[in-house]
Amino acid sequence: MHRFVISTRTQFNDEHEVHNITIGCPYMPPESHRLDLGAHPHCQSALAEARRNWPPRRINGCRWCARECHSR
Repeated sequence: MHRFVISTRTQFNDEHEVHNITIGCPYMPPESHRLDLGAHPHCQSALAEARRNWPPRRINGCRWCARECHSR
């Protein structure tokens, strides 16, 4: 299981990014701008949880640490 967080800050494109805290990331938001999504077997379930909890927001996986959930 991996642990995921979502950034409370938006990116330049108005998206919030989901990050895999277990493997680390050079673009991890500071702790003051993270919301814990808990443990998940893969980023798809973490992304789905984030979208369920914050439906009006645009949410994407991080290009670097949640690559399989990053859409462009």
